[in-house]
Amino acid sequence: MKNDSSKKDLIGQILINAGFITHEQLMYALKEREKSGGRLGETLVRLGYISAQTIATVLKKQLASSLLVNHKMLESPEFSEFYRLQTSIKMALFSDDPIRSIMVTSAVPAEGKSFSVSYLAMIMTSLMNKRTLLIDADLRRPSIHLKFGLSLIHGLTDVLVDNKKIDECLHDTEQENLKVLTSGSRCTNTTALLGSQKMKNLVGELKERFDLLIFDSSPLYPLADSVLLSSYVDGTILVIKAGATRRGIVQRAVNTLKDTKGKILGTILNQVEYDVPKYDYY
Repeated sequence: MKNDSSKKDLIGQILINAGFITHEQLMYALKEREKSGGRLGETLVRLGYISAQTIATVLKKQLASSLLVNHKMLESPEFSEFYRLQTSIKMALFSDDPIRSIMVTSAVPAEGKSFSVSYLAMIMTSLMNKRTLLIDADLRRPSIHLKFGLSLIHGLTDVLVDNKKIDECLHDTEQENLKVLTSGSRCTNTTALLGSQKMKNLVGELKERFDLLIFDSSPLYPLADSVLLSSYVDGTILVIKAGATRRGIVQRAVNTLKDTKGKILGTILNQVEYDVPKYDYY
């Protein structure tokens, strides 16, 4: 699925995620917009689905924390740590027990894991030239589609629940050899879905089709989703927000992964401030 068609209803997907419109309302509004022209937001207001003020408020809040990733940023010095991380992961990929699938998670929400995993996937693909699939397995608060400007329509949950074909749900990106499987349509019982035999079989099938799988998963607390997913992957990277996440919570997260026999590849210490200007992001 190409980016051009997906970007058209990105605003609609944000409004669906926020709970202000339904999927059916979005589909109808898209058809009406094609007939009459204009912007999607104007069409939603004209149909009486939502007010203009609500749209502005929701988009301001969502887009402020969900900026699109930009492959040009890979050349900036702020991202040098991602290249060092890629080197460490590459050693694991070619070890006696090679890594073919990686889960990126955090102890608690708002630690920057989705941003980190997006750029990590781009750098891994760029430098190693491997067929890579980035999978948004954070089914409760998905954001990878926002990072890449994609649609939630047709994604991971649709493959598992509605038996959609994988090829119908894969999204291309600007980065060659990097594809994205978004979280897909909302589901009610994400824990049961991620722990199902279908999910296990899907991961096995995707390993056959791609050289590397990278999962963006939900935080370890207070959810069990990442614990289930850790049993399917070869290794886990834990994202920690510097100066924010308490040491005890991080230790609990590490112990939880160890208890499930999960292999911890390492950590990303996020938002470390340096004295030198320009190097104040990571």
